[in-house]
Amino acid sequence: MLVDDISEILPNNHQFRLLFIKAEPKQCNPIIKHHSQHSNFEKSIESIKLKYFFLLIDVKYEVIVFGLEVYKYFEISSERSLQYLFVSKIDTTGLLDTKLNVGNLVTKILEFLIDSSLHETTIKYRLKIKTSSTMKKINKLIDRPMSNYKTIALPPLTKFKLSLFTKSSNQYFFPESSKNKHKHLIDGDQLLKWWIKTIDPIEFTAKKLLIPGSLSGSQYLLPGWTRGSIFGKDEKCVYNIPNFPDDPKTRFLEFLIIENRYKSNLSQFYEELGFRQEFRLGNVVGIIGCESDWKPVNDKVGDDFQPIVLTNKQYKKLMKLIKYEDFSIMDDIKLLTNLKLPFFLKLYNKEINNTVINGKFIYKAKTAPTEIKVNNLTGLVKRRKK
Repeated sequence: MLVDDISEILPNNHQFRLLFIKAEPKQCNPIIKHHSQHSNFEKSIESIKLKYFFLLIDVKYEVIVFGLEVYKYFEISSERSLQYLFVSKIDTTGLLDTKLNVGNLVTKILEFLIDSSLHETTIKYRLKIKTSSTMKKINKLIDRPMSNYKTIALPPLTKFKLSLFTKSSNQYFFPESSKNKHKHLIDGDQLLKWWIKTIDPIEFTAKKLLIPGSLSGSQYLLPGWTRGSIFGKDEKCVYNIPNFPDDPKTRFLEFLIIENRYKSNLSQFYEELGFRQEFRLGNVVGIIGCESDWKPVNDKVGDDFQPIVLTNKQYKKLMKLIKYEDFSIMDDIKLLTNLKLPFFLKLYNKEINNTVINGKFIYKAKTAPTEIKVNNLTGLVKRRKK
């Protein structure tokens, strides 16, 4: 149970609410271009995309303290499905001096997303509507919905691929939060170590790290981790690099396609990627990839902590609502938490889960090591007269 799990890691004597938002699944283009000779997996019969968004709210002070956004992609074939989890953004507001272990919180949420996915035997998703731009405008004017939905049974086996890149920033989706004195800002080196430690407890068969433009990286690895990539070995990059949003790998692949160099192999791709601006600004940027074994999907009842499901348009409006706020002003964020967010959701007949999570973790301050007094015996030594 997610609520029980995170209560064990949230600060003792603090109360929180967890807002769990999900953008409805929709049909999309394949996450990786398929080629029978160069792809590691069979061609999918359907590709589906959805988004998850988590907000942690402090009950006493009525403000948001943490946010996490994760994209998920299904590549479904006849007997198996690949599920790609891409960690888009994670951020804290720094409004409160709360001893919140963000790493443990992220670990529990990612484990929850993986575990709950193993209990999904069907998925209902929105189909792409292929029509002219003129018809789209006409239907919009007459307020006629242009959506069509389909339900598909998921195959009995699934595999997870988790991806993220570790680029440090003062803020990610909480504007002006870097001005808050309680926000913990770290550089790229510290961020990479933090992510390795955060992902490590999650059960994966392969855990890999790549630092483009650097021959090193082993100093960051924990036992069980290796250097490299989970996307192919040394094959053509266009058939192995996934198309994630706001991802440096994807941007570089698009650049190579424009230059008609998209058939470069992966070793050449990552070598050239290291010369891109994101990796040459004097700050460490790592690419983390983790992969599970094939796991059976079953209809066992999973976690009863259910999301608020929004359409993709509603989800975008929600993100705009949050990103237009100034998170350095406490009163404004209280207004957002208590009035604007609930009002926005009520517009679409959605209700916030008001389950209160009681923190149980007792933070133990680090004590300074006891000073060991060393006896100075110099004064007891008799020196021979000259």
